[in-house]
Amino acid sequence: MTIDEQLLEAMQQQAAGNTAAAAQTCRLVLDVHPYNPQALHLLGLLTYRSGRLDEALDLLGKSIKACPDNAEFHSNFAAILGSSGRFEEALSTLQHAIAIQPDHARSHANLGATFERMGRLNDALVAYRRAIGLPGLDSPTSTYTNMGNVLKELGQADLAEFYYRKAIQLDSQYSLAWQKLARLLYEQARHSEGLEAMRRAVSLSGDAAVHSDLLHQLIYAPSISAAQIFAEHMVWSARHESGLASAHIPHDNDRTSARRLRVGYVSPDFRQHSVATFFEPLLTHHDHSQFEVILYSSTGRPDALTTRLRTKADEFQDISRLSDDLAENLIRHNKVDILVDLTGHMGGNRLCLFARKPAPIQVTYVGHPNTTGMATIDYRLTDVHLDPPGDGSDAFHSERLIRLSKTFACYQPPDEDFPICSPPFERNGYVTFGCLNNPAKITESVISLWCRILQAVPGARLLLLGDTGVKQIERLFAAGGVGPSRVARIGQLNRHSYFEAFNRIDIGLDCFPCNGHTTTCDGLWMGVPVVTIPGCSYVSRMGLSVLSNLGLSELIAASTTEYVRIATILTSDPLRLSALRNSMRERLKSSPIMDGAGLTREIETAYRMMWSGWCRRVEKSPGCSPTSESIEIAN
Repeated sequence: MTIDEQLLEAMQQQAAGNTAAAAQTCRLVLDVHPYNPQALHLLGLLTYRSGRLDEALDLLGKSIKACPDNAEFHSNFAAILGSSGRFEEALSTLQHAIAIQPDHARSHANLGATFERMGRLNDALVAYRRAIGLPGLDSPTSTYTNMGNVLKELGQADLAEFYYRKAIQLDSQYSLAWQKLARLLYEQARHSEGLEAMRRAVSLSGDAAVHSDLLHQLIYAPSISAAQIFAEHMVWSARHESGLASAHIPHDNDRTSARRLRVGYVSPDFRQHSVATFFEPLLTHHDHSQFEVILYSSTGRPDALTTRLRTKADEFQDISRLSDDLAENLIRHNKVDILVDLTGHMGGNRLCLFARKPAPIQVTYVGHPNTTGMATIDYRLTDVHLDPPGDGSDAFHSERLIRLSKTFACYQPPDEDFPICSPPFERNGYVTFGCLNNPAKITESVISLWCRILQAVPGARLLLLGDTGVKQIERLFAAGGVGPSRVARIGQLNRHSYFEAFNRIDIGLDCFPCNGHTTTCDGLWMGVPVVTIPGCSYVSRMGLSVLSNLGLSELIAASTTEYVRIATILTSDPLRLSALRNSMRERLKSSPIMDGAGLTREIETAYRMMWSGWCRRVEKSPGCSPTSESIEIAN
């Protein structure tokens, strides 16, 4: 067989999904011709897809050295550099590829992706448009989808929807375009359309992450019961967990119940992110004499907060480039006793790693505000406000609920000094309501209720986060008798402008059935009182949990009518509004919401009880389920 025939065979094996055979064929070529550029290049791509980034870059670099004028080689090399966060190197490599072949469509598409990752959105748009206008673009559907992503970030929602649908028109089986379209529709209060698109994405993809995205999007859906949501989570488990769970290896951890325990935390969000906002107080106050703390980071783009969190742990392991199998081996090698998932079904999760049961005890905490549905995750940390004892929520969890006595998490305020300004109504002459929550949480029912408040308070304004000019949102407010002049929408904000935006708001209005949490705490930190209406599930009781811990039960409504009444009464009492604004930060500081030490002792007590229970069960019967024992945390 000639070299060309071997290379053709390798490409056919790759196309058929037999990557191991394709890699072996490439190696056979390289055994005889170690500098064959095509074999080096293809093997580099295959190696990258198997998760061995450094080896892949070395192979691709060798292919370029062997054939320096191949634009395709440079383009692929740059794409992998960009995926690993080496943006400037990727940019330089792509510019070189375009200099070699100015009409190389894939290089322009990769240039757009690099600019997008760098936050240079307008440059990304120019590059994507150039790629689409050139012949030979091998994946126009992905480029149209990327254009939609950029336009969405630029606040051009209607145009973003056009490009997502253009991608679907080109290839109706392209799962990613359906997934991105679903998210966009959710942010326009088109939840039923969004859910339909999201289900289409899942039906076209066998990927666990896409299926997880459906589960996370369900928390925003206004008309799905807890039983239905639980059933959907169990479908995910049956599809993605069960096959991995069957291969569990027994754990041989030292079963001394009182020894120092090794606790690992797994997250893609050890960075400036809402998860880190509520995880850092726990990390800060851990008793390292009793608990050795290891952070397993899947963070693709670390920042200054990543560095700070790293200094507070006993050990930091970057698993962002490790496959689940390799990460499992690492965690088992480290003899972790308790492994804690901080993501659930949110983006970037490593639930398929947890499905392999790398630690004897596994816990989910902070991230996705619902069950994981997984048999391999033993416990879920919550609190008595979010999941009151006896409310029936245990039946909709695959994990055993650990109800903490006051709050499930503590708030880490921003590092920056954001002073609280005087009430906006004093300088504006009218009251401004506001909600800076994720627009996906704003449903038709929420907008209808906000319209009732604005109708009851003539002259009042409403400030929202989200794209301007979204026709569906404008129609819903118009149907409630509220014109566009009374509703201001602000696009994506950087961290500084986000906190400063609270200085434009007099009264915060919570969403339902999916409450705010990070945004609620941020608003309270900036002196903005928040009116909430709780429901019957964890995600709809976050406002209740926060406000109860602050002693602000008068801001918790028992009905939609009371929600409107509380909001309108506040506008008629400027002294009360001013007093709340001026005292809110100190109230927050002195509440359980910022008692990181107290919360950490309570969680550590839970960890110790989990461990003692596991040791007893293993002595009696290795197969005994953790749910056979109750854990209660004393007040």
